Amino acid sequence: MTVQAADLGVGVSVSRDEALRAFCEAEYAGLLRYCRRLCDDDQTARDLAQEAFVRLFGRWVQVREPRAYLYLVATNLARRSWRRRRSERVALTVAFPRDEPVAAHEPGIRDVVDGLPRKWRDPVLLHYYGDLPVSEVAHQLGEPEGTVKRRLAEARSLLAKQLGDAS
Repeated sequence: MTVQAADLGVGVSVSRDEALRAFCEAEYAGLLRYCRRLCDDDQTARDLAQEAFVRLFGRWVQVREPRAYLYLVATNLARRSWRRRRSERVALTVAFPRDEPVAAHEPGIRDVVDGLPRKWRDPVLLHYYGDLPVSEVAHQLGEPEGTVKRRLAEARSLLAKQLGDAS
């Protein structure tokens, strides 16, 4: 099977494996930076990025927008990681309760974004953290571009209120 490599900036036919290899080389650094912003841990970021590419590899011929798909998979993997860490913290708190008072947790931007309802959180993560254009976010989420733009504006307003209340 050969694939036209127009997206890769060349006008020749390349094999599926060559197209995937070129795509991975072009996108890995950006995806790794995105995952690093989401999880604040280098090793976890590398694991998330690699897992996202593995999942893309399994669907390479079916995916129309591989970059958007890649970032959506990475976003979902990061959210799963956040939930797992939160569950681990709760389990540790129950298993080893503290008698002394603990300073209140100051919410960071990622904590506040994670607390948004999914209809606002996903566009924010893909557009602002993943640096995907609105058109790709809309395609990946299956929503019209106008809806994505409106949700981004609403999310910015909610985040401003929540972060203003936190300070």
